[in-house]
Amino acid sequence: MTERPRTASRGTPPDGADPGLQGERNALAWRRTALAVGVVGLAEARLVLEHIGALALVAVGVATGMSGWLYYLGSRRYRRTDRSMSGQTPVPDGRPMAALAALMVITAALELGHLLG
Repeated sequence: MTERPRTASRGTPPDGADPGLQGERNALAWRRTALAVGVVGLAEARLVLEHIGALALVAVGVATGMSGWLYYLGSRRYRRTDRSMSGQTPVPDGRPMAALAALMVITAALELGHLLG
C-alpha cells in the first residue's frame, strides 16, 4: 500500500512552514505604508501649493490613488499568502514591492527636481 502525500488542510501550513503571524504583520505593514503615502502626498501638496497652484491638487489625487492601490495590494497579498500557507496556491512574487519602490523613486525624483529647480 502506498502512502498518500500529506496535504495541508485549510488554516494549517504545509510541512516545514512557520505557522506564525507573518501574514498578518505583512498586511499591517502594507496598510501603514499606504497610510504614509497618503499623508506624504497631502504634506507635499501643502508645501508646494504656493509654487504650483492647482497642480498641487493633482499631487493629492495621485497620492490618494497610490494610497488606495497600496491598500488593495496589501489586502490581496495577505489573502494570497494565506492561501499559499495552506498549500492552495504558490507563494506570491515580489512585483508589488518593485512597483512600490519605482513609485517612491519617481516621487523622490520629482521632489528633488522641485527643490533644485
